[in-house]
Amino acid sequence: MTITLDGTLGITSPAETVQGALTTTGNTILGDATTDTLNVGAGGLVKDASGNVGIGTASPTSKLDVVTNGATRAGSFTGNGLEVKHPTLPSNFFAGTQTGSDVKLASEGAYPMLFYTNSTEQARIDSAGLFKFNSGYGSAATAYGCRAWVNFNGTGTVAIRASGNVSSITDNGTGAYTVNFTTAMPDVNYCFVSGRCGSGSGGTSPAVSNGSTSQLVGSVAIISIQGNNTVSDQEYLTLGIFR
Repeated sequence: MTITLDGTLGITSPAETVQGALTTTGNTILGDATTDTLNVGAGGLVKDASGNVGIGTASPTSKLDVVTNGATRAGSFTGNGLEVKHPTLPSNFFAGTQTGSDVKLASEGAYPMLFYTNSTEQARIDSAGLFKFNSGYGSAATAYGCRAWVNFNGTGTVAIRASGNVSSITDNGTGAYTVNFTTAMPDVNYCFVSGRCGSGSGGTSPAVSNGSTSQLVGSVAIISIQGNNTVSDQEYLTLGIFR
């Protein structure tokens, strides 16, 4: 049965049951928005007498209360909450509770999560799980992290042992090296801390900046000084860049 309401037909008390398709044109008012309840699909969609709306729950406790079915999702977790799906792409977003009491924000699948303020990306968690942020590169954020670090062999054939944001080490002769960055610094006003370990030195051997022009946005040149104030190769050298 199809009932078309065009402004001339009203259903009043006592309550009537309408089965089949219901099509309306113009403004449609179902009861009093402030006091009456609305129940669609046996609790699938509910508006209670307090004005709370529930989807998936017949007893909403807030203005919008969404409860999913707790199914296992593309992200291999089970949970109840709000799920936002793209109409064609599999990059769904989920916010809710996982099994137990954990609160979870999730990108379902191997997709990054981006965080914006004022239409500008300020941070992201990429598909590999790496946290990236814009702080220190011209934003107003106050968190400044280590922009590059390296642990490398300083004798024989110079080689990187482990590093972050360092593409290569250049051997400039005895005790002299250039550390090359993968991603350039925002300017040359960064600072670095250094150290050495292993054999091949007499006394302490800090690495120091090799001249006033050694700090470039793409690299920094250093020299290794022994305790007797002479330049020497070191077995291992470490360097951290902060900005």
